[in-house]
Amino acid sequence: MAYSKEVLHRAEARLEQARRQNELDCERRISAIYEKLPRLAEIDRELRKTSAKVYAAAFRESESPEQAMQTLKQENLSLQRERDWILESENIDPEDLERKLCGGSGWRGAAMCECLRELCRQEQKKALMQAFGAGKESFEKFRLDVYPERIDPKLGISPRALMKRVYESAVSYTKTFSEGSDSLLFMGATGLGKTFLSGCIARAVACKPEIILFDEAISSLDAHTQVQVMDLLRELKNRLGLTYIFITHDLTSITYLCDDVLFLYQGRVTEHLPVERISETKDEYARKLLESIVVFDTEESA
Repeated sequence: MAYSKEVLHRAEARLEQARRQNELDCERRISAIYEKLPRLAEIDRELRKTSAKVYAAAFRESESPEQAMQTLKQENLSLQRERDWILESENIDPEDLERKLCGGSGWRGAAMCECLRELCRQEQKKALMQAFGAGKESFEKFRLDVYPERIDPKLGISPRALMKRVYESAVSYTKTFSEGSDSLLFMGATGLGKTFLSGCIARAVACKPEIILFDEAISSLDAHTQVQVMDLLRELKNRLGLTYIFITHDLTSITYLCDDVLFLYQGRVTEHLPVERISETKDEYARKLLESIVVFDTEESA
């Protein structure tokens, strides 16, 4: 995907910052190890001088170059063995002493490398989230101007033109949505707007529900507000032909809003009755719930 200049600039800046931070972390780590183990630092300095010693031995006239090279080889092997022993005894990973610096520019010729591409994806996602507003998805807030206008050679079309098609298809889908509608599948890399567009569709479809689930919807309200809310819910239910699934411990609201009642106990249905016959329940648990608001006639009191 082609990224905007702003996204690319921010990604390249992050890559350079990561490279510099990696250099600092590397030097600090190695310096800490050398400060703790000065002999290790001395060995590494001597090993780094090996190349210079080889050149010096090759041009030294006082001794045979072959003999000098053999001596250097033995010294080098001895230092390496001592170094390995120190690292093992101190439980140090040899890679901790390697200067693995990120010197990449983010490009291999004209091609973007994976590290820069990943940072571009992250910055593109940030741009989309800022532009659209996370958690506030709606078609009105969907912005096509965040997508580049330049034609992508792989697609044969610009990302903006492509997203315009996707956007229009999504809007059309919500206008004709019904229980028998086909599903939509959004595919693509991270940060292209799939999640936001899905939220737009969900919000638009949710505005035309057939079934609404309420879970303790009025339990935290005072008595006066509860009555107002239940009046409104019953009006909407009758006017719009809605179906409610009302989960509550407030059995008074059940008798006011519901047509049927299911009593649940430990994950199973213990009683199912029309709401007008709620007082006829035979289930022990259901009767205990109802006795908090209803006084039952019993054989003993008859």
